[in-house]
Amino acid sequence: MGTLWVHRLDMLEKNRVRERMRAERRKVAPSVRRNASQEVCARILDRADVKGALAAKQPFAVYLASPQEIDLAPLIEHLWAADCPVLVPAWRNGSYALESYSQKTTLISGPMGILEPAPKGSVPNDSGSVPNNSGSVPSDSVPHSPFPIPHSQGSVPKVWIVPGLAFTRTGGRLGYGGGWYDRLLAGTDPSDILLGVAYPFQMVEELPSEPHDIRLTDVVVAEGCA
Repeated sequence: MGTLWVHRLDMLEKNRVRERMRAERRKVAPSVRRNASQEVCARILDRADVKGALAAKQPFAVYLASPQEIDLAPLIEHLWAADCPVLVPAWRNGSYALESYSQKTTLISGPMGILEPAPKGSVPNDSGSVPNNSGSVPSDSVPHSPFPIPHSQGSVPKVWIVPGLAFTRTGGRLGYGGGWYDRLLAGTDPSDILLGVAYPFQMVEELPSEPHDIRLTDVVVAEGCA
């Protein structure tokens, strides 16, 4: 079988897995999502490597969750309290860049309906808390665009918390199909801590892989939701 056919079969398999995982995530009740988010954030903070990064006040790259994703709000609140720089993706000039995210950051709805920092010059948000994006935004329609992420304001993340649709125990990850985090993680250092977060049903035995795929350090699973 030629290389082109193998690639096409891999893409078909990836799309089948994406469809299945999207359907499963839509079944997750809000109460289950809240519990999963609390558990995953606690598990992340309990890791020895993360504790070391916290003690050194290293920058963390996280994501602002869509209504179906595990919410990192409890983790972000802890990072703020520990004076660790927090970075999140924001749409800038047709692609994504990592922007600083603090209690005073103004948030707007990005091209996917997911919250992101507003461009510079916006009025600060003085709420001092992480918003809970639990609305009905259709977050599974992802624009297919490049995701080169420069590190804003000189902050280079040491710890990355990465979303996805499916994961393997060996650090394989299936994203949304736009290549966003493939491009993001391509610029990471081998010593960086790359963590996926998942519901138990998002863990699979294997996933089609490509040479450019970056393996995660680990996947933090909400085992209590099994």
